[in-house]
Amino acid sequence: MRLPDDAEVSDEIWDEVIDGMKVRVQDKIAAIRTYAVRALSRFAVDGEDGGIVDLFLETLDNEQNAVCEIVLNSFPVTSNQYVRLVVSNCGLVPFLKEVRKAIIFSLPPSNNTLESVVESMRDISESVRRAAYSVLSAKFPLQSLT
Repeated sequence: MRLPDDAEVSDEIWDEVIDGMKVRVQDKIAAIRTYAVRALSRFAVDGEDGGIVDLFLETLDNEQNAVCEIVLNSFPVTSNQYVRLVVSNCGLVPFLKEVRKAIIFSLPPSNNTLESVVESMRDISESVRRAAYSVLSAKFPLQSLT
């Protein structure tokens, strides 16, 4: 169902939608987390977003830690190269990387988000690293990187 262009939605309904999506960002199913991040990205404006950017940064950190936890709890780790090999063959990683990618693309440019984008350039997933480079080149002015 599509609303007409002149339709108005009350602030209370928008608040309910945002609160519902914030809950879904923590869902146990990665695809649902990804769609919730995409929905919230429309409201993620640093400074006046009601904590959405902070939620994205926290979730990004949790998603990265989940990948590491899967590896560390399942296999003996002796080197970074071995970790990358094991993680890339893990069945859960494709779903987790989509959530991380969606968050990277949804982060607004600010001093608060720059560190997370730069850290994502070292992600174990090539597509997440590519997303971080893309966001860095498109959203952040060159002067802010010096």
